[in-house]
Amino acid sequence: AFVTSHVDEDELLFTIPRKLCLTLEDATSDKDCGEEFQKLIDKAGPGGNTVSMAGYMAKEYLLVQEDLKQDKEDSLRNSRWGPYFQTLPWERGVNNQEHILFWEDERVEKLLEGSLCYGEATSLREEVALAIRVLGPMVAKSIRVARGEETSSGFRFPWQVTAASDSERGSPEGLAEAVKGAFV
Repeated sequence: AFVTSHVDEDELLFTIPRKLCLTLEDATSDKDCGEEFQKLIDKAGPGGNTVSMAGYMAKEYLLVQEDLKQDKEDSLRNSRWGPYFQTLPWERGVNNQEHILFWEDERVEKLLEGSLCYGEATSLREEVALAIRVLGPMVAKSIRVARGEETSSGFRFPWQVTAASDSERGSPEGLAEAVKGAFV
């Protein structure tokens, strides 16, 4: 849509209802991880807001991806954010997206070392790496339940993965990439 007539300064052109916006409230009210996200915000301050939003977005994105893998026809329609997430550049090259978070360490060193942006680039990458480590235990259970790797009650049949702690099992597959995509 384009404006076809004069627009006055400060004239309101349109509004977007808050319920259609992805907000911090969505993250902190999430039934699976909201309490943990709120604790992170309380403990980390303003930086916790960004990390919590990235964690919520990454978790929801991975759940949509899991539904798509399992050929659940209505997965995008059943997810509040599925259609929106499908438009975002979660990995390098999607929508011609190029971002420092998608680069290998060697490429950062080779292309940026000695430049004015090297410090900022490495700092951002370190902050996101820390966020990935912090978010892993917070969102792991939701993702593993969706993948059938464990139940919501924590019960496992003998043939399922042994009951190791999340720290021993590491972050769920794809989480690091999803968190990087959420930050982009």
